[in-house]
Amino acid sequence: MPDRPYDEHRERYSSSTVGLLKLLELEMQFIENLKNYTDLLSAKANTLQDLIDSVDRGTEKTLTEREKYVYNPLNAFGLMRRTHQDWPKWHHYINTTVGRVELQALDDILGKAPDSQDMKEALIGMNRIERTYALEAKDLAKGRLLDKQYDIQLSIRDCLSLGQHKFQEGDYFRASMWYRMAIKHQPEPNAKEFNTILGDPLKDLKQNYAKATIIHGDLQQGGATIFPLINITVSPRKGSALLWFNLYDDGEPDPRTLHSSCPVIEGDRWMKQNGSGSLDFVWKQRLL
Repeated sequence: MPDRPYDEHRERYSSSTVGLLKLLELEMQFIENLKNYTDLLSAKANTLQDLIDSVDRGTEKTLTEREKYVYNPLNAFGLMRRTHQDWPKWHHYINTTVGRVELQALDDILGKAPDSQDMKEALIGMNRIERTYALEAKDLAKGRLLDKQYDIQLSIRDCLSLGQHKFQEGDYFRASMWYRMAIKHQPEPNAKEFNTILGDPLKDLKQNYAKATIIHGDLQQGGATIFPLINITVSPRKGSALLWFNLYDDGEPDPRTLHSSCPVIEGDRWMKQNGSGSLDFVWKQRLL
């Protein structure tokens, strides 16, 4: 789902304690509705499990056993009646959506969720705290504020969000610290299932920020690298290197780097391509 756009007429949750209390109440409503919905799903799953248990033919595993079962006229009649009368009703039950009221309530709650401006102000607020009190990412991530330990830890996605915000603001050193905390973070419970829904939080850090192509072979004709969107052609030369950046500063792909290699007419093209991860770039920025 795309980020909720800024709406100047919406109430700002991030601007006051009262707003944050309302947001907390909203999350509690969300979870309560989710509990009710999962209870209904569980009840339906239990009903279907009862059906499975009542007609499971796991005991008739061989052809001889199955033949013995249907030879009995009582079994044969029960089989015919279930498949003719019961199956259509079970099919209807399976296709019936449960928890329509709860789903509608979840839709209504989602419509009140914070927008992009609220999120931006929250990031700015965290940045202000970090800078004002000279706090380190490793302490904040573990719930430590001004020598006081709180019973809370930031999640991997929390750390990545803070790192990405600092990266976009050009604060590459602090961004790298938050990225490091995300990478070092202990795996979270049910991470595999959650990542299927929310996406792999570390996937973006694996993208190549830059790529270098080093030419080792001798080419007399052909083999050029072309960038069609910016109308640039680079002819290969042994011992030369071609470097370009695949991503913008905010981590989004730069479409101008779309490229292709022309066929070799004469000679051999031996190349070595190295990708530079976005984290490598971030950590080196401070040294430039």
